[in-house]
Amino acid sequence: MGFFTRLLWGRKAEARRAAMRRLAAGEETEMPSPNRPSYLRLIELIAHGEYVRQEVREAVGRAFDDPKSFFDANGNYKPAERGLRFPADLPLAPKFVLIDTLAAHGQMAEVDRNEPGEEEIRTAVTEILMAKEIPVRPSREVGDDPDCDPGTLLWNIHQSELEPEGYALVLLDINTDSYVFTVVASEHQAEVTALFAKLV
Repeated sequence: MGFFTRLLWGRKAEARRAAMRRLAAGEETEMPSPNRPSYLRLIELIAHGEYVRQEVREAVGRAFDDPKSFFDANGNYKPAERGLRFPADLPLAPKFVLIDTLAAHGQMAEVDRNEPGEEEIRTAVTEILMAKEIPVRPSREVGDDPDCDPGTLLWNIHQSELEPEGYALVLLDINTDSYVFTVVASEHQAEVTALFAKLV
């Protein structure tokens, strides 16, 4: 679990969350801008297929240029039920638009850290692999440990089933009780992990 804990709860991520809390409390008037070049590089690394890449680039670009367009008249984030509100969560628009657009194409998944069973998690991983046309399939066999938590299971799939085939499961911290993840070639794991850590 140490691997995923470091990814999810790094110092930079906590600093950004603290800045958002100060902004919401009126203690700061500016929020650090999301790193647009990081998003563009991420799209190149984690989106599969030029059609999907272009759609994600356009959606994320609009999230930078017109983030308010992703919120309805009542201030709720439109693409998914995430509890995001306008204007407090405006800086988060690019991040969640990236996630939700990739998820709509099956190239990113989100599972609850406390509730999903092993079969659901393995299905989510398999769907990503199929959407990205990665010629690897994790085992469909469900283990005999009903108390295996999702984080440990994701780590086991990464280490035992994907890594030997040249692929890596990488997590994106969204500061909730969910694991958001995708699969990339092992050669891109370090760069994707570093870019994920830069996102607001």
